[in-house]
Amino acid sequence: MGREFMEEFIQRGGAKYNSDLKLSDVAAWTAIKAESKEVQAEICYYAGAHILGPDRIRDKLGNKIHNETGWATNSTEVKLASTLMRSKLPFTDAQLAGMLIGCTKRRSLDWENPIRSVLSAVERHLGADAPQGELRAALNKVIKKSTKHQRYSDTEAVRKVKSRIQALLNEDTRGQPFIIPEGEFSKVVTPDLKTMADAEREHWFALLTHAFTANGSKPSGVWLKTAAPLVEVIGNKRFSSHLTKWAALIKPDPQVPDPGLDVLKGLVWSAAIAPSDETALAIGRLAETCYVKVSGIGARSKKLGNACCVALMNMTDNETAVAELVRLRGKIKYPSVKADIQRKLDETAETKGITTDELEDASLPTFGFKNGEYSETLGDFTATVSLSAQKAVLGWADKTDKIRKTIPTDIRNNYKADLARLRQLTKDMSALMSGQTQAIEQSYINDRSWDFAAWKTQYWAHPLRVKLTQSLIWYITDGTKSYSVLPTEDGLSTQEGKIITPSDAAAVKLWHPLFEDADSIVAWRKKIEGLGLMQPFKQAHREVYVVTDAERNTDIYSNRFAAHIIRQHQFKALCDAKQWSYSLQGMWDSWNLPQKHIRAFGIMADFSVEIISEDDHTDAWISLYLTTDQVRFSSRDQEQMRMEDVPPLVFSEIMRDVDLFVSVTSVANDPTWADGGPNGRFANYWTSHAFGDLGQTAKMRKELIEGILPKLAIADKCEITDKFLTVKGKRNHYKIHFGSGNIMIMPGNRYLCIVKSPKSREADKIHLPFAGDNLLSIILSKAFLLVNDDKIKDKTILSQL
Repeated sequence: MGREFMEEFIQRGGAKYNSDLKLSDVAAWTAIKAESKEVQAEICYYAGAHILGPDRIRDKLGNKIHNETGWATNSTEVKLASTLMRSKLPFTDAQLAGMLIGCTKRRSLDWENPIRSVLSAVERHLGADAPQGELRAALNKVIKKSTKHQRYSDTEAVRKVKSRIQALLNEDTRGQPFIIPEGEFSKVVTPDLKTMADAEREHWFALLTHAFTANGSKPSGVWLKTAAPLVEVIGNKRFSSHLTKWAALIKPDPQVPDPGLDVLKGLVWSAAIAPSDETALAIGRLAETCYVKVSGIGARSKKLGNACCVALMNMTDNETAVAELVRLRGKIKYPSVKADIQRKLDETAETKGITTDELEDASLPTFGFKNGEYSETLGDFTATVSLSAQKAVLGWADKTDKIRKTIPTDIRNNYKADLARLRQLTKDMSALMSGQTQAIEQSYINDRSWDFAAWKTQYWAHPLRVKLTQSLIWYITDGTKSYSVLPTEDGLSTQEGKIITPSDAAAVKLWHPLFEDADSIVAWRKKIEGLGLMQPFKQAHREVYVVTDAERNTDIYSNRFAAHIIRQHQFKALCDAKQWSYSLQGMWDSWNLPQKHIRAFGIMADFSVEIISEDDHTDAWISLYLTTDQVRFSSRDQEQMRMEDVPPLVFSEIMRDVDLFVSVTSVANDPTWADGGPNGRFANYWTSHAFGDLGQTAKMRKELIEGILPKLAIADKCEITDKFLTVKGKRNHYKIHFGSGNIMIMPGNRYLCIVKSPKSREADKIHLPFAGDNLLSIILSKAFLLVNDDKIKDKTILSQL
């Protein structure tokens, strides 16, 4: 009967890759399901042991089993055996032993092999008993198989198989406490287990034993149902505390596999049973750690990272879990994981009867903060975690409210656990604020607006978002009246300082300079600078891009940022940060197009890039450099859009992204390319762009320096020209390009190579009205350095002067 099933299944294409043939559609399978459990066990044995050969095994009726080979036969055997074994059939020792030996005859233990299903059947069959006779011998043969060849023993699946068999063979540990597989996780957990009371330790062993069975991409309902009482008996608070501690100490090394991480995977899944803010944050941190890529290898542990995301997705009734999913969606680089998170957020929002944006707004806990601050007293000192528009900062004050610049000695010595907790809170809040900042900036391209009542509650009055909200300009439409306002503690202030009170139904959007006249933009910039605010991203000083005559002539594409040479890996990182889809291209069929889907407008933006095939590449044959080409837009029906038909906000924001890509990643910014790069063939490009015309970003940088310069101590030694900041030093005069930061020595325009500008205390003290422009700080640092060029001690720089 098993023979008939295999023939029919293969003939109907069931063994083909991605086949959608269902077992219920196979006549032989229906016949098998109608048989008794004993006959099904014999058929399962037939499939599992079939690989042994024609002269070794006969089925129940005495028919010789043929030893067919080939991928289709092997995969069909695995399908039949694995499916039948889920039915908990009444196997004999001999049948299980035969199937185990059949598993050892396959090419590997972790590919097209039902070994894990067979082991589950063995574990059910034995219960608390130890294996004997031929079953014990068969288990030992599998162990021998797992260690005979290195390629069979260094995969995670094989290590887990080996660990399960060792537990079955070790009579001394049958029914005894769970043994955590050796590795870093074991080193982290074991000391805590040793200090527990016997009763609690036994409860943990029960949970750890179950956690080690965490197979697959997500837990089943049955798996979670089994885990629930195991977590409950430990206690939600104790479980959360230990999981948080252990997760923080784990940093997976992809080159040193740790089978104990399978146990951690199960514990992470179990967190969904009793979700808490503490565990949600801990799991979010662990996920971020797991997805960090190790050069030349990949993610630290994508499997454990995926388990963390699955756990958070199963905790969406908890606000912190939702906030962590939103944050991770912006941090994780894997498109499939990001898509899964987005899908879960959409489903959760639909269940609650709100939009996904509304879900994200409402799902931000307060964490005990009030007006952007969290305080608690430890001994004679008060610790305060303060939120700015950019990050969280931990500060200290004594009984007299005197600020302490460093952590008090008493706190270091006597409140170590509290100090660690506050430091972690500060780190978590900084990460959270970064995610919130990104979400607010994306509201431009997402075409977001809020009812004033909801915005006031979820942004202006929210204990975490309040400082971020107060650093930005907002545009309010109330009936026929419109206002640009800055939220303050006194109210919503206009440019002139007038306080307005909109109705609850008024519409609120993030202000954009594209829709303001020049006088209003300048007025807002002066107000932001005068108040000493630092905006988390460029808003008042944001670059604006409009369609040019050249783009009207090309009609359906823009060449504004074409013909640049950029660094591919840095470009990929920026694409990820700005939510463009792009994969690295190499010396194989890997061409792909950087794209951004602007869903709110139904538009797709494309930025063409190509590898420089003859250029340098990594050991993995990934090209180091790309050339840039056209920017295009297409509509929902994939029709090419004319440049003039693209909504002005979409055009401006996309062009701003592309300008950022080029200005940051261009080799023109790299001093080591002054010789023209590989073989000198790009000398013309480097020269023309390293000191060429300014783009919008560089023009904004120049404009800001014009406002800052008069306030600096070096103002009388500097002058601003068309493209350069000129500096009068003691040895020479210099000019620093606003676009690239490159330097020329005057007269003669000799290039001065400063690979890394020394830090300048004076430049660090300069208040900037926005965050994120590192090159602006570098230019100012170089200016302070060159004004006092007689004090330069760097030998590489001196040799050029």
